[in-house]
Amino acid sequence: MSYFKHRMNTPKRLPARPNLRMADPRLPMTVSRAAIELDDASRGVSANFESTQRFAKFLSDSLKQNLGGGGAHAAFLDANTVDVIGQALNEFEGTDTVRTVEDVFNHTCKLIAEMEGASTAPGGSDLERLRRFCVVFGNNLLTHRASLKH
Repeated sequence: MSYFKHRMNTPKRLPARPNLRMADPRLPMTVSRAAIELDDASRGVSANFESTQRFAKFLSDSLKQNLGGGGAHAAFLDANTVDVIGQALNEFEGTDTVRTVEDVFNHTCKLIAEMEGASTAPGGSDLERLRRFCVVFGNNLLTHRASLKH
């Protein structure tokens, strides 16, 4: 059997739940589900926050903190991540609020902490605020992907 036939017939073993990346086709659905979970919870409907936690983990995994050299610095996995998160934050927080990579890093860290605590939040405006970010991020992600196709 040739190498290529062997490779084609060999089952691929993928991890059950690999980390999401910006190009992952599951990311838009995860973000949409997170928005639904947060909307449900803000209206008092029971939610498991699984997608919200996965989206928070995506954001967290997208940031690497380097504490050396006199302060925290953000190192993103790629420019697309900075672009999509930065655009979403500008739309979400208001223009000119997020100007630098450090601003993106700081605002994203705050949102991650809020998302990780969403399951214990009493509900209301904080959950609605997180839902709004998920919607804005999802829209920016889809716009970014569409722009790459052209």
